[in-house]
Amino acid sequence: MLNVELNYNGDSESPTAKLIVAAYDADGVITDNIKTFNISGTQISDLNYTKPENVKTIRIYIWNDLNIISPLSTSVKLNIE
Repeated sequence: MLNVELNYNGDSESPTAKLIVAAYDADGVITDNIKTFNISGTQISDLNYTKPENVKTIRIYIWNDLNIISPLSTSVKLNIE
C-alpha cells in the first residue's frame, strides 16, 4: 500500500488536479500499472495503490489533467527495495 501526505493548493486555473502513480521496472521501463487520482486541497478520494511485482521505482506526478499534460509540481521518485 502506498501512503502519501499531500497538500495541493490549486488556483483559479487549476482548482483540481490529477495525481499519477507510475511504476517502473529495473530497466527504467514504465509498466502498465499506472493509476490516476483526483486531488484538491488535502483531500484525496480513493487513493488505493498496491505496488505490482517486479517494480523497482515508483514515480508520483501532479498534472493539471490528462488531456493537456502540464506538470504542477516536480515528480517524486521512490526507490523500492
